[in-house]
Amino acid sequence: MKLRVLAVGVWLPGVADNAVWLSGAHMDTQAPPAAALLPPMTRRRCSALTRALADVFGQVTAATDRAQVCSVFASAYGETGVLAELLEQLALGEDLSPIRFSGSVHNSAAGQVSIVCGNRALTTSIAAGRDTVALALLEAQGLLRDGVAQVAVVCGDVQPPTGLSSERFSPLAAGLLLDAAPSNGDELALLADLMEDAMLADAASLPEAVWANPCCGALLLADTVLRQRSLRIGLSPHGGQGWGVDVTLAMPPPPEAA
Repeated sequence: MKLRVLAVGVWLPGVADNAVWLSGAHMDTQAPPAAALLPPMTRRRCSALTRALADVFGQVTAATDRAQVCSVFASAYGETGVLAELLEQLALGEDLSPIRFSGSVHNSAAGQVSIVCGNRALTTSIAAGRDTVALALLEAQGLLRDGVAQVAVVCGDVQPPTGLSSERFSPLAAGLLLDAAPSNGDELALLADLMEDAMLADAASLPEAVWANPCCGALLLADTVLRQRSLRIGLSPHGGQGWGVDVTLAMPPPPEAA
């Protein structure tokens, strides 16, 4: 089954959108994601991960009906930072905030985005370790095969608390808007042959700081589409062998006969 890529979005510290990413003018900054999709009060309550995922969702759905599009939010670690804070408060005998608790669940970003956009379409949140990006695409493929029109796939992770994991990496979020309509040359690229146990392309073209991020493959996928490259890429963190997907460029339709 071939999937059309209709839009792509990326966020990293210092990289607010696709144009900044492609320019290479990455700033070393700790500024949180803009997440302009979220109202200011909501944005202030949200974690960095929820803001990053909401930011990318806003990018990839800029030209579609956000109240209707289905979505898949994927994160290997999810809101572990918020969870760790709540557990520490619990251990100290402090009262827990219901608002903070609502931000500790794995579907926090999906919930916030759905509420803000008035979206009652199907949304799901996935965590699958090193296979998180691949299984998010597999979920999207299943939804499209079942007949939904479009699916926004948004993947991202921020560094988990040291007490929960020893993994160290830079945060990122990346996403795509997909459909399964016949190719007409208007799409950015086509995805085909989502496969397991493939020999994977190297992710060394990406910043070293994100190589260990479980969603590194989503950034590599977005980068490959944005730079209009046609190749098989890996969807696992750098250096790993696992799921892969073929990215092919969209072909313009043949000219009409005179």
